[in-house]
Amino acid sequence: MREAQKITSLLFALASAIPGMLPAGAWAETTRVPLADIAQTIDTCIRGSRIRLNNYAGPAGPNFYKPNDSTVQLSACLGGGQIAFNIPEVVQRVPTPGGELGLRIYVNDVILSRAVVTSSSTGISVTLSLENRGVEVKGHCFGAGCNVIPGGVLNIDATSADLRINLVPEKFGNDVSFGNVQASLQAVMTVTGLVGPLNALANTAIGQLQNALSAAAADAVANVMMQQQVRAATAAALRVRLNQLGVKNVNSVQVTDGQLVIEHGAVATEPPAVAGALTTFRVAVDVHSLLPEVAKIRVICVVGANTLDNRDLIGQGINEVAPNAVGSFNGQVPVAVMPWPGRTAADLQRATKYACHMQLIHTNGVVGHLMVYDPARPPWTVPKPGTPFTWGIEGPFPPPE
Repeated sequence: MREAQKITSLLFALASAIPGMLPAGAWAETTRVPLADIAQTIDTCIRGSRIRLNNYAGPAGPNFYKPNDSTVQLSACLGGGQIAFNIPEVVQRVPTPGGELGLRIYVNDVILSRAVVTSSSTGISVTLSLENRGVEVKGHCFGAGCNVIPGGVLNIDATSADLRINLVPEKFGNDVSFGNVQASLQAVMTVTGLVGPLNALANTAIGQLQNALSAAAADAVANVMMQQQVRAATAAALRVRLNQLGVKNVNSVQVTDGQLVIEHGAVATEPPAVAGALTTFRVAVDVHSLLPEVAKIRVICVVGANTLDNRDLIGQGINEVAPNAVGSFNGQVPVAVMPWPGRTAADLQRATKYACHMQLIHTNGVVGHLMVYDPARPPWTVPKPGTPFTWGIEGPFPPPE
């Protein structure tokens, strides 16, 4: 069964209707940009960023732990700078017949800097991968049984380590940046040649270190990427591309099927003059998630003296706009009010009331009057239950801007 008309938000407000005092405005336009295009800009911008993972103070001991020695270093394009974060120490102990056996395990100067940026149907992913630097994890044994490890030091290679950052483009001021950053770290570490309790201890400690690394690095990177200055720097980099595409002030952003759908305003202009118009209304319309049957949104405005009955009407205007590819429209609709039959411009001074209302036009031309929820009505004319809904406005003339 088809769901009823999915209007998730419908706002209807008068923007202006005073002759000769219409402010310049931006007319809504829609531009679709492949996410691969956005990913290319992100790829260029993130180059030079690196993540260093370290909590190892060196082999001198007895304290091998070095807190707050991991860093996120940002490229110049992302605003530059370096932010430190902490990876906790991992210590494991097990009892043995000869006494306690323990292992302290540390990350040893792991660098993630090889960046790969890709796009998908829902967003953009950045993967920073491990540089090939040799021994990445150090283990220091203590207690009974350590004699099986020369010097009590265990060297572990990480065969792979990838930090994945998922970015979802969103509106940022009048531009596009990203929000809701999600990061995760996957590292593969193995140790061989150990037997008995020490082998079990080492593998348990490695598992704990992997969890600690993932949590610390992912949280740190997500927090850094969500900083205002980083998002603003990304918006500035993307603005260069948006200017090339003719995208001006961004009104809304949606990701649909691997494309970024941007509603935006073109260069500010006066509405086109309509010969003989008594006045021009600008009506702000915000409609979302219209069903595919809706081809146009119609706005009708009337002006009258004392009442809005036909005998008192002074003027009427109609204009239509089309929703975008995802069934939305958010912008101002100019409505030129023309004289009612038998009226002239001189009659406008008698006007005391106005009203504007909205209709939906089916692809076959049928006019659908917006109705409250009613299963018997055509789905494309009915708002989803529980959504904010205003189909008309009215008040004294001239109305406030």
